[in-house]
Amino acid sequence: MIEWNKRPLEVKSLLNPAFIGKLLREFINEYSKERKEGVPFELIFLFIPLVLQKTFRDSLPKSTRTQLHIWLQEYPEFLIEYDKKVQKLIPYVKEATIILLNERKIDINKDGKLIIGGENFKRKKTESTSEIEEIIKKAKFMGKWLARSGSSATIYTLWGIKL
Repeated sequence: MIEWNKRPLEVKSLLNPAFIGKLLREFINEYSKERKEGVPFELIFLFIPLVLQKTFRDSLPKSTRTQLHIWLQEYPEFLIEYDKKVQKLIPYVKEATIILLNERKIDINKDGKLIIGGENFKRKKTESTSEIEEIIKKAKFMGKWLARSGSSATIYTLWGIKL
């Protein structure tokens, strides 16, 4: 992991731990509404590239009723090197996850799954761009959608990624 002060501006802006943490928490919250048992740890890495990259984000279905495998059949080009996109973001997701766990914004239940912690975010009044709001909205969508898409093994297999 590159030291904070040596990271490029784009990385500091889009991949900062607070922003990735916000996306993770929204994803976990929505996933947990669908599946009460919590989020399997491995799923938190899969959705981040989909919501951060505009091409993916704009192509996501409008409804969670669209099945993941049907959507992937419509966009087979997204499968190309998706595993590499996920790999590149793992350090940033891990960094945000550690902070969320330390700050008790998320927790690990007895089954080893991620759940929302007892501490809420103290929101500072900041102006968000429409792109930031759209990314957050898509993180929520991905939480619901992946919760309805089967097991982690199934979801990773559909993406062509080995667990």
